[in-house]
Amino acid sequence: MNHVLKEIPLKNCIEKWLIKENIPYNTINESNHLFHFVLKESFNLPIEIFQEQNEFDLIVGIMTFLSDELNFRLYKFTQSEKEDFKIKVDEFISTIRVDYRIGFRVGYEMLNEKGHYGAKYFVKTMMNGCDKEKLLKILELVKNTCLKSEEFLNTTLKK
Repeated sequence: MNHVLKEIPLKNCIEKWLIKENIPYNTINESNHLFHFVLKESFNLPIEIFQEQNEFDLIVGIMTFLSDELNFRLYKFTQSEKEDFKIKVDEFISTIRVDYRIGFRVGYEMLNEKGHYGAKYFVKTMMNGCDKEKLLKILELVKNTCLKSEEFLNTTLKK
């Protein structure tokens, strides 16, 4: 019970920061999250901010899927082309890593849901070290990473 009470001020702070920065958001009620916001209009991307129950990390992330056209191209790749593509993806991901000394932990997960390929990208930071400037920096990092990823995928898969 005390754990939940400690997290509520962070939720309230984030809501105030988003309002102050004119960043529209929707609230999602999920039983496994203390809070969950989805930002869309300001960034033109569905960036999510949430904290899971019994966790001390604030998570900011995004999940994207390939367009039908790019999915179809990937599906038509030979095994050799798929292996070459995986190497390019690994090389690309290594270029967008973040220096852990600034207090962020970055994660990636490749997705394949019902034949549609995509990825999750997220940044974690300790909730007790989060302030408005740090949150805005993380939002910009997630946005830029997503845009770079889309550009990389469009360029690599359209060759």
